[in-house]
Formats: sequence, structure tokens, C-alpha cells
Amino acid sequence: MHIVTIQPARIGMRYVLEGSLFTVLLITIAKYFFAFYLSYGNITTVYGAIGSIIGFLLWVYFSFIAVTFVAEMTNVRSKSANSNKSA
Repeated sequence: MHIVTIQPARIGMRYVLEGSLFTVLLITIAKYFFAFYLSYGNITTVYGAIGSIIGFLLWVYFSFIAVTFVAEMTNVRSKSANSNKSA
């Protein structure tokens, strides 16, 4: 069995703040689109009572995608900036 872990990295506070602001922006935009979908979509007629649980799980899934994407983007930006400083 092979376990993959994230390697520890030193990231400057500037990149952490940029990444956190971008994450908040993505989640806020997704929240409004998701609220629009739930208010005008008829998810309960398609899936019945389980529709709200499906909607919640979709929201959690998309939130995790946003957080993971921005974390990777922040790490890459930090490494790119550090390699430009040393060159």
C-alpha cells in the first residue's frame, strides 16, 4: 500500500493571503451560483426528499475542489517566485 502525502513547504505570507482571498472569492461565487440553482431548479421533484442531501454534498464537493485548486496554485506561485529570486 502506497500512501501519498503533501510535502511540507515554506510559503510566504503574501502568497498565503493571496490564496486565501482567492479561495474566499471562488467559494462566494460558487455559493451564489448554487443558491441560484437551488432557487430556480426543482431538485426535490427529481430526487425527492434526498435532493437536499445531494445538493449539500455537491456544495461540499465543489468547495473542496476550490480549496485544493487554490492551495496548489499558491504553492506553485510561491515556488516560482523563490526560483526567480535565486536565479
